[in-house]
Amino acid sequence: MNREEFYLLYQPKVELRTGRVSGAEALVRWQHPMRGVIAPLEFIPFAESSACIDRMTNWIGATACGQMRAWDELGCRIDLAINVSARNLHEPRLADQLASQCRVAGVEPSRLTLELTETAAMRDAVQMMDVLTRLRVKGFQLAIDDFGTGYSSLVQLHRLPFSEIKIDRTF
Repeated sequence: MNREEFYLLYQPKVELRTGRVSGAEALVRWQHPMRGVIAPLEFIPFAESSACIDRMTNWIGATACGQMRAWDELGCRIDLAINVSARNLHEPRLADQLASQCRVAGVEPSRLTLELTETAAMRDAVQMMDVLTRLRVKGFQLAIDDFGTGYSSLVQLHRLPFSEIKIDRTF
């Protein structure tokens, strides 16, 4: 993985009542030197099937924390969300790594939301509970992304330490 070919785009989250930007979601993109911009649907499955996803998530976390710090220095406080893979949640050091990145950047972990798709969250929920709990204890926010695309119920989700549910746009 050549990190110089990857970059983050920031999609704003806007409060409908006020029109105020309340945060943003960091979205990874790959600028391949020969093929141009490669869509995440083309490279994320490969990264998830290998050890590359852990390195990619580590880079995304550090880059997102650094961006929050840069915005803070400009007087513009914007919290960020990043996507994580179910595979990342099998890494017991994830919470410590992300907390360290926040510490280095000088941002509170509570300003970083980790988003996991509903399908991934429910597939390995019991196995991932330890890492999810560690993340919440460190202060990170957790979000279920694309809720409604899987087959989970609100009762099942209630057992997990998520702080936010993002309803899929098909609703």
